[in-house]
Amino acid sequence: MITLIDHREEIVKKLALKYNMTHKQVEEIVMYQYKFMLNTMQSGSFKPIMLTHIGKWYPSKKRKQYWESKLKLDAENKGDISGV
Repeated sequence: MITLIDHREEIVKKLALKYNMTHKQVEEIVMYQYKFMLNTMQSGSFKPIMLTHIGKWYPSKKRKQYWESKLKLDAENKGDISGV
């Protein structure tokens, strides 16, 4: 069974050969948008993110409310409610 990761590796190899770059350089370029999305989600900013060829990602109202309440509860448990 061929997985998405297998396809990604094949694409990275082809791009590395085509543009005379190392596998690592191409891998970093390809994965950058996903790392950016992960960092944005982890920051708690809840801003919409537009990803080329994928679309727009934004949290639902329920998910946003859940994370805001969880972040507030975590801050209260640590004794720092100024962070929320």
